[in-house]
Parts: sequence; structure tokens; C-alpha cells
Amino acid sequence: MTRAQSPSTPLVSVVIPAYNVAQFIEKTLDSVFAQTYPRFEVVVIDDGSTDETPAIVKPYLERPEMVYVRQENGGVSNARNNGIKTASGEYIAFLDGDDVWHPEKLSRQMAAMGPHMWSHTDSYFVGESETGDVKHGDLEEKTEGYAFEALLICNTLTTSTVIVKKAALEAVGPFSTHYRALEDWDLWLRLAKQYPLIYLDEPLTDYLIHAHSSTRNHRKTREYHEQFIEQIYGPGGIAESWQHMRPKTLAKSYLILSYIAESQDDLVFAAEMAVRSAVVSASPRRAASRIVGMTRSLLKSMVPTAR
Repeated sequence: MTRAQSPSTPLVSVVIPAYNVAQFIEKTLDSVFAQTYPRFEVVVIDDGSTDETPAIVKPYLERPEMVYVRQENGGVSNARNNGIKTASGEYIAFLDGDDVWHPEKLSRQMAAMGPHMWSHTDSYFVGESETGDVKHGDLEEKTEGYAFEALLICNTLTTSTVIVKKAALEAVGPFSTHYRALEDWDLWLRLAKQYPLIYLDEPLTDYLIHAHSSTRNHRKTREYHEQFIEQIYGPGGIAESWQHMRPKTLAKSYLILSYIAESQDDLVFAAEMAVRSAVVSASPRRAASRIVGMTRSLLKSMVPTAR
């Protein structure tokens, strides 16, 4: 009896959107098939890849757990939604086509989840620092319980760490296809309004930071953040009645953009975002400290290196 046929535990459908991830998808799939959890299927939605992604995925199609759907390019939200529709499992585990799970990820998380509707774990940011992998939980306080207000301020969930009961997704609706980015943040807010969130304080996913990561384009990301915040707090938005939280959300977004810009050596933009964070922040002390740090970095960058 194959792993996918075993009836002893709930079936978890691993939904992987894949668009031009030939460089990464083999490690991603290998990390899923190395899981110690005894019952899962893998649903790869190829979102119109034009590179070697289909050829790399092809050998895996011989595995009974594998489901492969190729579609015209429609964006990551569309791909994930099609993956959810295709999935047979009671639970949906999200995994991006360039991320990697540790072998105990599904087993440890499903055990911690119990009867709850959704959960997430800590993760490592791989490639973020020259000094080694960075634990996400060391950068941001992780969210659990009734997390709507905390998630309004900042999305601290890494998509590839999240497991959701399919019934919960059917209740709140799928990923929105109206946003150009941050579609996961929108879904987490809708889930958090209805269900408590379970957090497993273990880094069980490697989230790869590379040149093509969407969050690395910090100037474009600023536009996405501002548009998203305007929509969720605007008329009919999920946070329309939470206007008192808007300054905190903006301040946190600008602060995050400041750090991303600094990591990309765009110190002028980093300083601008730090200033904007201080202006809108209801508690500006941290942002003010950030401005001082950015000012020092800017001054240091202007000093010629001694020969």
C-alpha cells in the first residue's frame, strides 16, 4: 500500500505553484517526498512556465502521490486557487516552487495543529545574509491565537509554512486575484477574523531569498503595500472598522521596506522609508532610532575608502 493510499491519517495536499522555477523545483519536490508524514499528495500547478520546469517535473509524475496541471500563465493566486480546487486532501499545505521543507515539517506541524483550522511554523531566510541563514522568528515576533489585529500591523506568516483545513478555505474564499502582490496577506486576514492560528516555534522551512524574489524589488513593493493598505482600510475593506490601526500598519510597512532597501544597498530609499515610518508612527521611538542608524550608514557610504 503506497503512502498516498494509507487511510491511517488525514490526507494533506501540498499545493505548489510553479512558474519558471527550473533552477529550484527539484530541491523543492525532493524535500516534499522526503517528508516523514505518511499520507500526502503533491499538486504542482505549472503556471505557463517557459523554461525547463516541465522537463524537470516530468520524472516525478511516475510517483502515485503526484498531480501535475499545466495552465496558461495567470499569476500565483490563480495557480494556488487551481491547486486548491484540484486537491483531494482534507488539509492544504502551501509550498512555493523555490522553497524547501525540512523532513519533519508536515509531521511536526500536523501533530501541533490538532483540531484547529490553520497553522504555521517558523522558517529560515536562506540567502538573506552573508553570515548565514536568518531565522524569521528572530526578526519578527511570530503570531498565534486570535491574530487578526497582529496580522493587520504586519504579515509575519511565510506562505510555505502554512497549513489550512480545506473547509476553512471554502468558508472564507480563495486567494484574491485582484492584488498584484500581497495576496497571501489578504487571505491570512480573512482566516484570522474567523479562526485562531496555531504556531509551531520551529524553523521547518527554508525560504529562499534570491534576485527574482518578489519582495526584493523594494521600490515596486512600496507601491503594492500602499495600495493594499488603502484597499483593506477603505470602504468595504476587511479592516474598514479598524481605522485606528492604519498608522501602525503603514509605519510597519515603511520600516520593513527600509530594511529591505538597505539590504539592497539603496540607502537613500531606506532613509526615506525610515522617515516616513517615523512620520506616521503612533510610537515613533523605534523608527527614530532607525533614522539615526540610516543617517550613519549614509554618511559612512559617502566617505571615500582609504587606499
